[in-house]
Amino acid sequence: MKRFFVFAAMMLGLASCQNETNIFGVNVNTNEKAVKFTVNVVAPALDETRVAELGYNDSGEGAIKNGVLGTAQDGVTLRYILDIYDADNNRARDRYTAYVDDKAVTFEPVLIPGRKYTFVVWADIVKKDDQGNWVNNLYNVEDLTKVTINEANWKPMDETRDAYTGFKEVANLQATGDIVVDLTRPFGKLRIVTLDRDAVENLHVTPDFASVDYKGVPVYSFNALDGTYTAANATLPKMHAKFAIANYGTNNKTNMTLFTDYFFAPSENEVALGNFTLNVYDDENDNSLITSTTINTTIPVKRNRLTTLTGNLLTINATSFRIIASTGDDFTEWKTIELQ
Repeated sequence: MKRFFVFAAMMLGLASCQNETNIFGVNVNTNEKAVKFTVNVVAPALDETRVAELGYNDSGEGAIKNGVLGTAQDGVTLRYILDIYDADNNRARDRYTAYVDDKAVTFEPVLIPGRKYTFVVWADIVKKDDQGNWVNNLYNVEDLTKVTINEANWKPMDETRDAYTGFKEVANLQATGDIVVDLTRPFGKLRIVTLDRDAVENLHVTPDFASVDYKGVPVYSFNALDGTYTAANATLPKMHAKFAIANYGTNNKTNMTLFTDYFFAPSENEVALGNFTLNVYDDENDNSLITSTTINTTIPVKRNRLTTLTGNLLTINATSFRIIASTGDDFTEWKTIELQ
């Protein structure tokens, strides 16, 4: 079922008088009064089971269902950002930000009825630093028209990479009524699932660590104001050095998720990931390699879609496996690609 966050804007009363300015710095006179609006943020999907650090529920789901909020790490929550733009796409001086887990959020911008506004929302997962301050570590969101990933903090199998965005254009703001903004992911998710875990564990080998070497990842800047993407550069080589494979509750004796990642991707067309290599190890020593698989086939990624690469990745070479693109936790499309 598709979930969305609801932003209900209701007039509370007049909030200004003659010579007062609104958030765009416009002088307000008796013929054009600013009105204080309450923007309520309702997130019905936030009351989820919480899991331990490095443990998740299902690699086919997003951050919320994977219990990221309130993990063993101190200070993990959702950050909601509301930016408001006028008819000329000028951003208001004030930015509205709230840090909440499973509670509703209320913003109270002062706007002028009868004018055109665009409400732009970005919601991502943030943590506190050693000084107890919320830090912007995964995405660069100083300008929501140019959201980019912070490459230095880009880590594998990190469900806190999940984020949501949406915008609502109101041509003629009324003093009463509701404003609803549907939030969806601005990216697609890739996961790699092996089907032969039991075969190697029978040999007393457990896939506990992995590394990934992307030869070229399409890199985009995302414009949350209109939902469009701009190629930041052609492709970006990226090496995820050896990391502990996160545990998902859906892993079993046979099936196991070896890797997950998120990529900015357009909604109309698929984006092809470049070739990459997955190395799987049974401990942290360099000589503990179980298998090294180079993926030479095009991997399609699309906005708000889950792409799953599955096969006997631990016991056979990379000439026979399947790619399955399917839905889960608001990922909205089903597609299966059989590879020979």
